[in-house]
Amino acid sequence: MSSEHIAALTDLLLRIRERITDESNVLWIPYDSPAELRKELEEEIALLRQHDLAPLNRLKFHFMAASTFQELAVTNGWGDELLLLAAEFDRLYAALQPGRAPQFPGTK
Repeated sequence: MSSEHIAALTDLLLRIRERITDESNVLWIPYDSPAELRKELEEEIALLRQHDLAPLNRLKFHFMAASTFQELAVTNGWGDELLLLAAEFDRLYAALQPGRAPQFPGTK
C-alpha cells in the first residue's frame, strides 16, 4: 500500500467535499442534506488517513455512472470537473487494491 496513493486519494476527496456546499442541490442523491454527505466523506477520509482501505468500495460506488457524485456534480454544474476526478479516482482505486503491486508512471 502506498502512502502517496492514499494521500492523493484523500486530496481528491477533499476537493469533492469542497464542492458540496450548503446550497448544493441533493434532490437526486440518497442524502437528506449536503452536510450529511460531507460528514460521510470526512469519516471516509479519516479512515483512509489511518491506512484503512475499507472505504474504497463504498467510494467506488459513489463514483459510478449515475451514482452519487455524478448526479450531484451534474445537478450543481461541475460535471466536467467530476469526469477528471473520477478518472483519477479509478487510477488510485486500482493502485490501492489489496495484493496489487503499486503502479508508477511509465510502468505497466
